[in-house]
Amino acid sequence: MTMKRKFQVRWLIAIALFGSVAMAPVVASPFSSEVSASTKAPDIFQEPWAIASHGSHLWVVNFSKNIVELDADTGSVIRVITAKADGHLEPSSISYNAGHLWVISSASVAELNASDGALIRVIRAKSYDFDFDSGPIDFSGQDAWVLNAHNESVTELDASSGALIRVVHLHIKARSNLTPEMFYSPLDMAISGSRVLVSDLTVTGNQIIELNTLSGSVIRVIKAGNGPWRNTTGILAADGDHVWITGDGFGQLVDLDSRNGSVIRVIKHKVPVIGYVTAMIVDGSHLWITNEDNTGSVTELNANTGSVIRAMKDTYYRLTKAQMGHSHGGAALTAVATTRSRVWVVNQFGSVMEWNSSNGSFIRNIK
Repeated sequence: MTMKRKFQVRWLIAIALFGSVAMAPVVASPFSSEVSASTKAPDIFQEPWAIASHGSHLWVVNFSKNIVELDADTGSVIRVITAKADGHLEPSSISYNAGHLWVISSASVAELNASDGALIRVIRAKSYDFDFDSGPIDFSGQDAWVLNAHNESVTELDASSGALIRVVHLHIKARSNLTPEMFYSPLDMAISGSRVLVSDLTVTGNQIIELNTLSGSVIRVIKAGNGPWRNTTGILAADGDHVWITGDGFGQLVDLDSRNGSVIRVIKHKVPVIGYVTAMIVDGSHLWITNEDNTGSVTELNANTGSVIRAMKDTYYRLTKAQMGHSHGGAALTAVATTRSRVWVVNQFGSVMEWNSSNGSFIRNIK
């Protein structure tokens, strides 16, 4: 799950109102492709915000600007997919599925051909319930699920045709002491098997709503109560029967059993191992998190045991301090992806960093 705009809405990554299935509306192409020669192109990353990976390709979203496709083996730029400056398309998150890229833009979802960046369709009909804070988008089988934070809903659509399957309204009210400019609920979404999980804040406390991907019906609501994630920021990841969510404050993750909501373990570490978590993904038996704090770090944990494998920080600290030009060397890590035994991390202040995921060695900083 990735962080959202201005650090204020949702922090990076799923439940009934049924609509008739119809072909998705297609509008004129908002995207054009231009090829950039190398990673030395000036200002190639301007507020990078989200990342998707597949095989030897990476796609990085420059918030409200464009999408940069990289060669994952060399770090070189393959092409830049530029959004039409029409005031409506503001790419903020991206996901890869079955040869296609799905890009969340202001109140719309664009589907692109991953091989060349060509537009397939743009979906922006009101019936889909997309809003200016939609995202992330994730997949279960041939269906795509989109979280709409402002409208407090989740949209399911057919990924092969773009046709609407259903909109699930959550009917959740944000905390009364937070304004819309500060926070929305729901917060984040993750999919595991036949379950879609959504974290959110409510007036009475934090919770995770678990949905059935086949019907959109609620399986259960896991409530934080006074437990170790009662003050969570809502970042979550899921795999199998495990759901990981940020705990109270800095330095804490909570591993939950999605079958009954019980706490399996609480993982506690000091900064920089676990700080203010901004993104979290599961890759097989590995759990990767990014931490935003006064140094910034990327931490790899064993997803089965919660033990720390490594925390990568030193090289990153020097790079961030140099590129930001600030004395504190702080970081704004917004997204993480893994591919081809590499881990890639987006730094909002203008770069994408690559590590070897097998030994933690730093490979390159692309800016």
